[in-house]
Amino acid sequence: MKLFPFFAVLILLTLLVRRSVLVTLLHPSWASENRSFFDADHHILRSAWLHLGLCLIFPWTVPADERVLRIVATGYAIIFSLHCWEFHRGRIADPGLLRKPLGFLFCWFIPLDARRPNSEAQYQDNRKKARLRLGRAIAKFGLLGLAFAINLGVDRQWPSPWLMSAWSMVGLYAYFSGLADLLTGTGMLTGIDIEEPFDNPWISRSPSDFWGRRWNRFVNNFTRRQVFWPMGGLRRPIRATLTVFICSGIAHEYVVFCCRPGLSPYFGYTLAFFTLHGLTVLVQPQINLWTRTWHRKASTQRAARLPLPLAISMHTLWMWATSPLFFLPLQDALGYLEWF
Repeated sequence: MKLFPFFAVLILLTLLVRRSVLVTLLHPSWASENRSFFDADHHILRSAWLHLGLCLIFPWTVPADERVLRIVATGYAIIFSLHCWEFHRGRIADPGLLRKPLGFLFCWFIPLDARRPNSEAQYQDNRKKARLRLGRAIAKFGLLGLAFAINLGVDRQWPSPWLMSAWSMVGLYAYFSGLADLLTGTGMLTGIDIEEPFDNPWISRSPSDFWGRRWNRFVNNFTRRQVFWPMGGLRRPIRATLTVFICSGIAHEYVVFCCRPGLSPYFGYTLAFFTLHGLTVLVQPQINLWTRTWHRKASTQRAARLPLPLAISMHTLWMWATSPLFFLPLQDALGYLEWF
């Protein structure tokens, strides 16, 4: 009975989207209709705020003592919220994916930038990439499983939040990138094309390189479309950039708030982390300009950019120095260090 609200809201979310996975399986005849999702369900798109509201309260339908289920529900709520908003805005790269039950199923778990193959050769190439991603996922989860086995029965004490954060940077990256590889790899087995979720974030040479090109490209593409450009884009870069990072900070505060009973002693830390990094992204072009100006005045022929190893080292040090602001509240809410 404790989980009754959880299943009630889950069923309500399912029924609100008439072409849900459940209805797709029960009534597959709609797949043969030559019309798009938006033509048939335009009235559902008008209820985007209702969808978002239900998504936001969804984790609270899970009892606080069901910690793992609360964490899963929170992740589902975030993903479902982003997809509902994209559906509402009509930002789907290939609406034809929604016409088939399997494509519709994966559309709720993969980015809406996914596209169907244009040829048999591309279809086979996508399936080859899918197997590579699934292999990467198996390797990453295998390493996490080994870390979990080693960690069993060990009462690990972290003498410094920076040591805890350094371990967290490695472990959580392996987990989330492995999960992304698993989901996108499974989706690409059907032949659809999905871009790489992460682009070697460990070799980022600056904050803008890390956040703008390499880290979580799914969320990056979403915030660029739905936040950055509507807030002014390159015409108002300060307002647009800060809004993106503040929204990211609020989203992570929501995760902490949902997954931890009561108010966290680290309340506001993740918002401070993303705000600080947003300011750093804004300051970086000015620093680059000063560097180029200094080189011109010094009449030097050397490149204004730092050597790649030095740039990567400096950025890694910056991420590590600020990482406790991010990982302390997450560890307090999720307790992920108990897993690996």
